Amino acid sequence: MKKIILMAALPLLLTSCFEEQPQEEVHTVDWFMKNPTVLDETMKKCNNNPGELADTPNCKNAIVAYNRR
Repeated sequence: MKKIILMAALPLLLTSCFEEQPQEEVHTVDWFMKNPTVLDETMKKCNNNPGELADTPNCKNAIVAYNRR
């Protein structure tokens, strides 16, 4: 009986161990064009960690906006 309770409780315990990362708001190319300060900050962040961030929507949109300046 204890094994059944443990098996039932284990997924609940594991789920509570992992915090969900807050989702970053995705900005469009036009939005970045109208907000150059945020564009520059996003470009710095993306260039500093391209291995992890290069394929994110904000990095892709920021690169397009940066190249349109």
